[in-house]
Amino acid sequence: FSFFLLKKKTASRVFGKAKQKKVITSSEKGKMLLNKLNALLSDEKLYANPDLKLSEVAKKLLVSSHELSKLINENVDKNFTDFINEYRAEEAKHLIKDNSLYTVEAIGQEAGFYSKSAFYKAFIKLTSTTPAKFKAQQ
Repeated sequence: FSFFLLKKKTASRVFGKAKQKKVITSSEKGKMLLNKLNALLSDEKLYANPDLKLSEVAKKLLVSSHELSKLINENVDKNFTDFINEYRAEEAKHLIKDNSLYTVEAIGQEAGFYSKSAFYKAFIKLTSTTPAKFKAQQ
């Protein structure tokens, strides 16, 4: 046991810690990228695509998927899916308010949710009510 412990300490002193790659998360460039991301989502409504992938958004922003994921995680405290679902839920709320003729399921699809269950789950998580109850309150 002592041999392995000593070997581990010696190896860490010899090789040192690996340098961490700089990521643009908390810098001015990171803030600018986050603003660009929000503008991209708002203007192009990428969230309306139920098959939207992190890599597609990263490509549009000219950054790696890893950088974009870390940027969202560290600045918004959400993962990519939750971040996108927040946009989708907000869109669904607007559609419910503006289009009373649509069914709740149609609104979920229009907002970019892949399924009714995903729509309900995300909507409840963000608003603490079901889409049907929200529609009834409007």
